Amino acid sequence: MTIWFSLYTVVNVKPDVDEQKLAPVLAAIEVCVPGSVHRADHTITIEASHDMTHTTAEALEAAVKRLARFADAAIRVSTKYEDDDSVTYFVGQRAAVVEKLKAEAARRMRMIKENLARELSRLAAEPPDAFVETEGW
Repeated sequence: MTIWFSLYTVVNVKPDVDEQKLAPVLAAIEVCVPGSVHRADHTITIEASHDMTHTTAEALEAAVKRLARFADAAIRVSTKYEDDDSVTYFVGQRAAVVEKLKAEAARRMRMIKENLARELSRLAAEPPDAFVETEGW
């Protein structure tokens, strides 16, 4: 049985990366989803959105986690199974992951504050007893 699975990440590999150790990891990703690896110098982008088996999706995620060991910083991975919500997680050295989490929390807080301000501004024009709805959050 197949599922629709999507994965996206960008990895900046270390300048002194051992290409012979990196090659099998990239090959494992390509086996899961041919054409999903795009490389320009030290930047590797993985874009995969296809129908695949659960086993293939799990193998793809495992290979991307192995790829993170070659990164110069923690990496952000976004995944989506079928109709589930997107999931974002970080992979890398503990200190780098903590920094990424802090930056992600700050980004999300900015978005929440901007959305709240927009909604409050929009609703302020309505009478107190009006029937209203918010826009999508």
